[in-house]
Amino acid sequence: MKKLSLYIFLVLMFFTPNNLYAWEKVPVPDYVDKKTKSPWNFYDDFEDQKFISFLSAVILMFSTQLNGHCQIPCGVYDDAMRVKMIEEHTLTILKSMNYIKTNQNDLQQQNQVTRWIINKEQHAQEIQEIISEYFLTQRIKLKDESQESKDLYHAKLAILHSILLDAMKCKQTVDTSITNSLLENLNKFVNLYFDEHGKKHLGSLN
Repeated sequence: MKKLSLYIFLVLMFFTPNNLYAWEKVPVPDYVDKKTKSPWNFYDDFEDQKFISFLSAVILMFSTQLNGHCQIPCGVYDDAMRVKMIEEHTLTILKSMNYIKTNQNDLQQQNQVTRWIINKEQHAQEIQEIISEYFLTQRIKLKDESQESKDLYHAKLAILHSILLDAMKCKQTVDTSITNSLLENLNKFVNLYFDEHGKKHLGSLN
Protein backbone atom coordinates (compact mmCIF):
# COMPACT_ATOMS: atom_id res chain seq x y z
CA MET A 1 0.00 0.00 0.00
CA LYS A 2 2.85 2.38 0.82
CA LYS A 3 4.52 1.62 -2.51
CA LEU A 4 1.24 2.37 -4.31
CA SER A 5 0.95 5.69 -2.47
CA LEU A 6 4.50 6.54 -3.52
CA TYR A 7 3.76 5.80 -7.17
CA ILE A 8 0.62 7.96 -7.07
CA PHE A 9 2.64 10.76 -5.48
CA LEU A 10 5.23 10.55 -8.27
CA VAL A 11 2.59 10.63 -11.02
CA LEU A 12 0.81 13.62 -9.51
CA MET A 13 4.03 15.54 -9.01
CA PHE A 14 5.35 15.00 -12.53
CA PHE A 15 2.10 15.63 -14.39
CA THR A 16 0.66 18.53 -12.39
CA PRO A 17 0.87 21.81 -14.37
CA ASN A 18 3.72 24.04 -13.29
CA ASN A 19 1.46 27.05 -12.77
CA LEU A 20 -0.11 25.37 -9.77
CA TYR A 21 3.09 25.91 -7.81
CA ALA A 22 4.33 29.20 -6.40
CA TRP A 23 8.00 28.45 -5.92
CA GLU A 24 10.02 31.49 -4.92
CA LYS A 25 13.20 31.94 -6.91
CA VAL A 26 16.29 31.80 -4.77
CA PRO A 27 18.15 35.13 -5.12
CA VAL A 28 21.76 34.87 -6.23
CA PRO A 29 24.14 37.18 -4.32
CA ASP A 30 25.89 39.86 -6.40
CA TYR A 31 29.32 38.48 -5.57
CA VAL A 32 28.52 35.15 -7.26
CA ASP A 33 29.90 34.91 -10.80
CA LYS A 34 26.85 33.86 -12.81
CA LYS A 35 29.03 33.00 -15.82
CA THR A 36 30.43 29.99 -14.01
CA LYS A 37 28.61 27.31 -12.12
CA SER A 38 30.02 25.46 -9.16
CA PRO A 39 29.36 21.69 -9.02
CA TRP A 40 27.45 22.26 -5.80
CA ASN A 41 25.35 25.18 -7.05
CA PHE A 42 21.81 23.87 -7.52
CA TYR A 43 20.24 27.28 -8.14
CA ASP A 44 19.13 26.46 -11.69
CA ASP A 45 17.70 23.13 -10.61
CA PHE A 46 15.62 24.71 -7.85
CA GLU A 47 13.60 26.52 -10.50
CA ASP A 48 12.63 23.16 -11.99
CA GLN A 49 9.53 21.83 -10.25
CA LYS A 50 10.15 18.34 -11.60
CA PHE A 51 13.51 18.22 -9.88
CA ILE A 52 11.88 19.24 -6.59
CA SER A 53 9.17 16.63 -7.09
CA PHE A 54 11.70 13.93 -7.82
CA LEU A 55 13.83 14.87 -4.82
CA SER A 56 10.77 14.83 -2.55
CA ALA A 57 9.75 11.41 -3.83
CA VAL A 58 13.23 9.99 -3.25
CA ILE A 59 13.25 11.32 0.32
CA LEU A 60 9.80 9.85 0.92
CA MET A 61 10.82 6.50 -0.51
CA PHE A 62 13.91 6.12 1.64
CA SER A 63 12.34 7.50 4.82
CA THR A 64 9.35 5.16 4.72
CA GLN A 65 9.56 1.53 5.71
CA LEU A 66 7.90 -0.57 3.03
CA ASN A 67 6.77 -3.42 5.23
CA GLY A 68 4.20 -6.09 4.64
CA HIS A 69 2.49 -7.12 1.45
CA CYS A 70 1.32 -4.67 -1.19
CA GLN A 71 -2.47 -5.04 -0.51
CA ILE A 72 -3.34 -3.97 -4.08
CA PRO A 73 -4.16 -6.98 -4.28
CA CYS A 74 -1.51 -8.28 -6.64
CA GLY A 75 -2.51 -11.95 -6.33
CA VAL A 76 1.04 -12.98 -5.40
CA TYR A 77 0.99 -14.82 -2.08
CA ASP A 78 3.27 -17.33 -0.39
CA ASP A 79 1.63 -18.47 2.83
CA ALA A 80 4.23 -21.15 3.56
CA MET A 81 7.06 -18.63 3.29
CA ARG A 82 5.32 -16.37 5.83
CA VAL A 83 4.98 -19.25 8.27
CA LYS A 84 8.68 -20.03 7.91
CA MET A 85 9.48 -16.36 8.48
CA ILE A 86 7.47 -16.41 11.72
CA GLU A 87 9.37 -19.53 12.82
CA GLU A 88 12.71 -17.86 12.11
CA HIS A 89 11.69 -14.68 13.93
CA THR A 90 10.60 -16.75 16.94
CA LEU A 91 13.86 -18.69 17.09
CA THR A 92 15.79 -15.43 16.89
CA ILE A 93 13.74 -14.08 19.79
CA LEU A 94 14.54 -17.23 21.76
CA LYS A 95 18.26 -16.79 21.08
CA SER A 96 18.00 -13.15 22.15
CA MET A 97 16.27 -14.08 25.40
CA ASN A 98 18.90 -16.68 26.27
CA TYR A 99 21.71 -14.18 25.68
CA ILE A 100 20.01 -11.48 27.74
CA LYS A 101 19.52 -13.79 30.71
CA THR A 102 23.12 -15.03 30.81
CA ASN A 103 25.22 -11.96 29.92
CA GLN A 104 24.91 -9.00 32.26
CA ASN A 105 28.20 -9.00 34.18
CA ASP A 106 30.14 -6.04 32.79
CA LEU A 107 29.60 -2.93 30.72
CA GLN A 108 30.55 -4.58 27.44
CA GLN A 109 28.07 -7.36 28.04
CA GLN A 110 25.43 -4.85 29.08
CA ASN A 111 25.99 -3.03 25.81
CA GLN A 112 25.48 -6.26 23.90
CA VAL A 113 22.41 -7.06 26.01
CA THR A 114 20.89 -3.74 24.95
CA ARG A 115 21.43 -4.67 21.33
CA TRP A 116 19.86 -8.09 21.85
CA ILE A 117 16.83 -6.49 23.51
CA ILE A 118 16.37 -4.23 20.49
CA ASN A 119 16.78 -7.27 18.25
CA LYS A 120 14.14 -9.16 20.22
CA GLU A 121 11.71 -6.24 19.92
CA GLN A 122 12.23 -5.94 16.17
CA HIS A 123 11.62 -9.61 15.45
CA ALA A 124 8.50 -9.65 17.64
CA GLN A 125 7.23 -6.65 15.68
CA GLU A 126 7.91 -8.46 12.40
CA ILE A 127 5.73 -11.36 13.59
CA GLN A 128 2.91 -8.99 14.48
CA GLU A 129 3.11 -7.32 11.08
CA ILE A 130 3.01 -10.63 9.19
CA ILE A 131 -0.03 -11.73 11.18
CA SER A 132 -1.93 -8.45 10.94
CA GLU A 133 -0.91 -7.08 7.53
CA TYR A 134 -0.69 -10.36 5.63
CA PHE A 135 -2.86 -13.07 7.17
CA LEU A 136 -5.60 -11.12 8.94
CA THR A 137 -5.89 -8.39 6.32
CA GLN A 138 -5.59 -10.42 3.13
CA ARG A 139 -5.73 -14.18 3.64
CA ILE A 140 -8.29 -15.05 6.31
CA LYS A 141 -11.76 -14.97 4.78
CA LEU A 142 -15.18 -16.46 5.41
CA LYS A 143 -15.68 -18.85 2.51
CA ASP A 144 -19.45 -19.17 2.82
CA GLU A 145 -22.30 -18.77 5.32
CA SER A 146 -22.32 -22.38 6.50
CA GLN A 147 -21.78 -23.03 10.20
CA GLU A 148 -18.72 -25.13 9.44
CA SER A 149 -17.10 -22.24 7.55
CA LYS A 150 -17.97 -19.81 10.34
CA ASP A 151 -16.49 -22.10 12.99
CA LEU A 152 -13.26 -22.51 11.00
CA TYR A 153 -13.08 -18.77 10.36
CA HIS A 154 -13.48 -17.97 14.05
CA ALA A 155 -10.93 -20.61 15.02
CA LYS A 156 -8.36 -19.07 12.66
CA LEU A 157 -9.02 -15.59 14.04
CA ALA A 158 -8.67 -16.83 17.62
CA ILE A 159 -5.35 -18.59 17.04
CA LEU A 160 -3.90 -15.63 15.11
CA HIS A 161 -4.91 -13.37 17.98
CA SER A 162 -3.07 -15.71 20.34
CA ILE A 163 0.06 -15.41 18.19
CA LEU A 164 -0.21 -11.62 18.31
CA LEU A 165 -0.43 -11.76 22.10
CA ASP A 166 2.56 -14.10 22.29
CA ALA A 167 4.59 -11.70 20.14
CA MET A 168 3.61 -8.85 22.44
CA LYS A 169 4.70 -10.83 25.50
CA CYS A 170 8.02 -11.57 23.79
CA LYS A 171 8.66 -7.83 23.85
CA GLN A 172 7.77 -7.59 27.52
CA THR A 173 9.75 -10.48 28.97
CA VAL A 174 12.66 -12.89 28.61
CA ASP A 175 10.52 -15.88 29.55
CA THR A 176 11.41 -18.47 26.91
CA SER A 177 8.16 -20.34 27.54
CA ILE A 178 6.46 -17.57 25.55
CA THR A 179 8.39 -18.56 22.43
CA ASN A 180 7.31 -22.17 22.99
CA SER A 181 3.70 -20.99 23.20
CA LEU A 182 4.13 -18.97 20.03
CA LEU A 183 5.49 -21.94 18.09
CA GLU A 184 2.70 -24.17 19.43
CA ASN A 185 0.06 -21.67 18.35
CA LEU A 186 1.73 -21.33 14.97
CA ASN A 187 1.55 -25.10 14.54
CA LYS A 188 -2.16 -25.02 15.44
CA PHE A 189 -2.70 -22.34 12.81
CA VAL A 190 -0.86 -24.43 10.22
CA ASN A 191 -3.21 -27.34 10.90
CA LEU A 192 -6.26 -25.09 10.57
CA TYR A 193 -5.11 -23.14 7.54
CA PHE A 194 -3.28 -25.54 5.22
CA ASP A 195 -4.64 -28.56 3.42
CA GLU A 196 -2.48 -31.66 3.03
CA HIS A 197 -0.82 -30.32 -0.11
CA GLY A 198 -0.01 -27.05 1.66
CA LYS A 199 1.45 -28.88 4.65
CA LYS A 200 3.61 -30.98 2.35
CA HIS A 201 4.91 -27.85 0.64
CA LEU A 202 5.60 -26.26 4.02
CA GLY A 203 7.51 -29.36 5.12
CA SER A 204 9.65 -29.18 1.99
CA LEU A 205 10.93 -25.76 3.08
CA ASN A 206 12.66 -27.20 6.17
